[in-house]
Amino acid sequence: MFPFFESLCVQEGKILHASWHELRFKHTYTFFYGTPPPYGLLDRLRIPENFSVGTVKLRIAFNRTERKTVFEHYKITPIRRIRLVKTNALAYSFKFSNRQALNQLFALRGHCDDILIVKRGIVTDSSYSNILFFDGKQWFTPAQPLLKGPCRARLLANGVITPATITPKDLKRFVGFKLINALRDIQQDMLPITAIMEEES
Repeated sequence: MFPFFESLCVQEGKILHASWHELRFKHTYTFFYGTPPPYGLLDRLRIPENFSVGTVKLRIAFNRTERKTVFEHYKITPIRRIRLVKTNALAYSFKFSNRQALNQLFALRGHCDDILIVKRGIVTDSSYSNILFFDGKQWFTPAQPLLKGPCRARLLANGVITPATITPKDLKRFVGFKLINALRDIQQDMLPITAIMEEES
């Protein structure tokens, strides 16, 4: 059993931003197992020749003693609309392989492509991504995400985005948003804030 995993982007045979994933891997491992990991996330990892061209998703699942890697060619899934979904109990502060609770919320998306999770009245993340909001001058990200992703951490460290506590009522302050993760970086097109749908009654 592999209770945790990391998803990384391989672009033209090169793993992008590996050090940020390594940091989260070490934090997760140390938190749950009480000791630094005896192996590195990418130790002795080689990119298979048939995955050395184009954009590839690398999933590394891990436990106390071992890891399992899966490569797959990746094509970004278009997101046109996302649905606000409210919850009070969801906990996903580590990248758990068990996504049952997230999947139950995702099932509430209706005709939308994804969900935007509001936890105890505060905007957090989508089902697979952190989110950024643009007010016409500056990019903001929820200060209390469900999961602190490596892409978000890198953009914060570089001063590209600013953390802020954001409620659903605050969304009208923004003109657009982007969903970001290892395979969706900030360079992608911005979606209008009107693409965020109210929760279905």
